[in-house]
Amino acid sequence: MIQLKQNDKSKEGYFNILIGESLLSDSWALKPVLEPNYPFQYSAKGWACWKLATQTFEDFEPFSVISFNNLFSWMIKGHSIIFSIEINEDSKEELIVLTYYFSPNLTFWNEKYSFAQYFDEFERICKKTIEVDYEISFEESPSFRLEFYLKKFAFPIEEILASMEKQLKDIHEESVEILQTQFQDELVKSIFDFPEEMKVSCKQYLLYFAQFLQDLGINA
Repeated sequence: MIQLKQNDKSKEGYFNILIGESLLSDSWALKPVLEPNYPFQYSAKGWACWKLATQTFEDFEPFSVISFNNLFSWMIKGHSIIFSIEINEDSKEELIVLTYYFSPNLTFWNEKYSFAQYFDEFERICKKTIEVDYEISFEESPSFRLEFYLKKFAFPIEEILASMEKQLKDIHEESVEILQTQFQDELVKSIFDFPEEMKVSCKQYLLYFAQFLQDLGINA
């Protein structure tokens, strides 16, 4: 069960989040001071997200948004993608809006195709596989946003997050496989046949050269 405890007076409107009697660090709740009837905004980051996600919606005070910042990241097939998630309540429609923000770590984006091309393929596969209502849009950051419109559920939030992550990971892996196949023809391939007495030295040189290319961000 979630409890809220008023923060110190210097942070008026902010509340600490407790689960049972234990303070949940890296998390907080906010209630606008000038709008006392406005619902709470919950936020957590890192491991605190998963602790908060063990709760059901009934455990929360009326809320406008629950934000999970940097909830998890993927390092799949060389792609580094960080996720933040927001859950908004639409009380009129009895719906939950589950929003995923896909943000690439471009420092580790070492592919022949761009993030925009990855998004296009991801979007195409979403259209043929996702069965619930959703919207997807590309941002300029670069990042993209994927919103699911779900009926309010009574089980712990982590269950729907785990289910969605599996589906999204499958879409991601299919997108990457298709793109890598499409761009395979652009790779430069060379076969070397060195004399026996030079083979060891030449092999060492090629290894150094391959490392040099990788340092430049080129697959070799």
